[in-house]
Amino acid sequence: MDQEEDNVAQAVTETDAMLLLLDDEDVKRMAENEIPDTGDESFQESVRRLKAEDRLAAVPPAPVVHSKPAVVDDFVRSYLIRKGLNKTLRMFEEEWLELVENGKMEAEDTAEFPDVYHQNEYLDGQVRFMRAEKVNQDALTKKAIKNFERLSIIRDHHRVRDRHSMTELSILRTCLKRLTDHYASFGPAMQELQLKYEAVYREKSRLSIQLEKTRRELMKTQSLIPQATVPLEGTVLHGRDRERVLELVGVPAAKELDPEQQRTEGNFTGGGELLRQVLDNIIPEKEEEEAGNPNGSSHVDKEQMGINMLSQDWRAMDSLDGAETDGSACNQIGGESSSSKYRALAEPPARPSMSGLPPSLDPRNGFYLKSAFATHKTGVVKMCVGSGGSMAVTVGDDRLWHAWELPSGTQIMTGEGHLEGITSADLSPDQSLLVTTSADSTARVWDLCGGKCTSILTLGHEFTYPECLWDCAWNWSGECIAVASASGHVMLFDTETSEVRHCFKGHVDAVNACTFVPYTSLLCSASSDMTVQLWDIRTNKKVGSFLGHASPVFAATTTAQGDIIASADSDGNLHMWDLRSMSEVYAVQFGPGKINDVAFDHRGDVLAAALSDGSVRLLNTASQYATGFSSHVASCQSCAFGEMGKKFYTAGMDGLVNIWSPCTQQQPAK
Repeated sequence: MDQEEDNVAQAVTETDAMLLLLDDEDVKRMAENEIPDTGDESFQESVRRLKAEDRLAAVPPAPVVHSKPAVVDDFVRSYLIRKGLNKTLRMFEEEWLELVENGKMEAEDTAEFPDVYHQNEYLDGQVRFMRAEKVNQDALTKKAIKNFERLSIIRDHHRVRDRHSMTELSILRTCLKRLTDHYASFGPAMQELQLKYEAVYREKSRLSIQLEKTRRELMKTQSLIPQATVPLEGTVLHGRDRERVLELVGVPAAKELDPEQQRTEGNFTGGGELLRQVLDNIIPEKEEEEAGNPNGSSHVDKEQMGINMLSQDWRAMDSLDGAETDGSACNQIGGESSSSKYRALAEPPARPSMSGLPPSLDPRNGFYLKSAFATHKTGVVKMCVGSGGSMAVTVGDDRLWHAWELPSGTQIMTGEGHLEGITSADLSPDQSLLVTTSADSTARVWDLCGGKCTSILTLGHEFTYPECLWDCAWNWSGECIAVASASGHVMLFDTETSEVRHCFKGHVDAVNACTFVPYTSLLCSASSDMTVQLWDIRTNKKVGSFLGHASPVFAATTTAQGDIIASADSDGNLHMWDLRSMSEVYAVQFGPGKINDVAFDHRGDVLAAALSDGSVRLLNTASQYATGFSSHVASCQSCAFGEMGKKFYTAGMDGLVNIWSPCTQQQPAK
């Protein structure tokens, strides 16, 4: 044994020595089974032994999976589990175990299951999978065929449309070429017509300027001849019982005109008592202030204007009277100072209290039509009602104005003289004078007592082109008249001289409405530039502007106390503005029709709006409760309250003036 161990140790030592003599290339070749033939058998066996070790193996061998065939009972169990036969599986397990324990199972019964059954089962699964794939592919094929057919139809449709489009394009090109040639043939004729039009327009402008100069010369001549028997050009005034009117008003006999100087028409019988009843309510007496007024200008007694009905204990808004803000200065026609050329305006009176006024009507009770009468055949454009509610004046596109007795609807007077349709009218505070505006660029002042047109107000030489005048308003004392023009200006006329005191410039579009704020020197104007602006007629400054409308503003009014302004636009939006805080109170949507006119009742608690669809909307300003009713079959142009809220008047383009009365519990709404 010792000798054998020594031989083995000597062999290992020789092997190690030989490995030390090998270089790297020899080791690499040995790893690749390129063992050099050294002739030494023991050396080759040693290399094979070293190569068998793990440290000489370059790549580990791939694992081999050995499948063990299933036995019969495992195959049956797998089949039953796969098919979900759980009850059958439990019964099989019981019977199989019982047979095995009793030794009744033979060796061949528990042997391995042949591989052919596994292969058949695998192939059967593959067949079922391929059949399912075939069904899916058939469905996809049918769907693709349908999509192809649909796309083919769409392709053919677009091809046809493209051919038609090309044909139409060719036809249009041909027609366009013909039209171009035809238009070019009219070039010389169009140039000739343009030259003729410019010549006619220049001639028209020259004639307009000449006509304006002639009118001014005529007015100057008439002022130099006080006893002239020729009335103002184109003015005709019809009336009833004129002598009785003069007697009731109190005009001295020396001021009466010769009947031959007055162009009158109509039947005068039976009108004296009617005019007595009307004028007793609306025309106060005129008095001359010989000591305090050397010019002999008349003034209106405040007690006879209805102020005696209200006590003088309502605080005045001093912040508004004479207030000046950052605004554009009002330009003055002529460039002269108002203090040197015109009389100074009177101070506005203090605001009275509302404690003595009757309560406002309740819009929720509704109204019923008490009476109606026909006026203008062309429809009523504007209506103004006197403060006493005994007389109303209507104007229309027929160039006429009519004065009516209320509530009977009897015609009192008719005036004509405007060359175009009349757009607006307003009664003076004492209701003895009437001012009307027209599209002929003039405003006329009518003396209801004298039965004549006293003056014609023109825009002045600064306005080269005719301007339509849309609205007019008297101030509280009757000393001046505000006129709104389509050029965006508000003209302030002096009633004594019939000249322009100031021209208020601030709007960038037509001014559609103007009104004076009671008991202040403020003038309110509403324009198509979607703004409402305030002007101070004493300082000739813009006090402020109200912004909030999104469409042209066509109507504006104030309460009897002058603390709230209401404005309405063409979209049916109504805005309420507080003059004390110079801010918006709230807005109400009455549309979608245009609002033509708005009016407050005697207390300012109820606001009425006349819409272009013929309806009227009533708003309780405190609770913001709104109601309405249909008033006219055509556009409703004007609305007004009368008799301290006991009557409500509307006028429309159907030519009717409707008189409404509030309903009570016994009187149902109509």
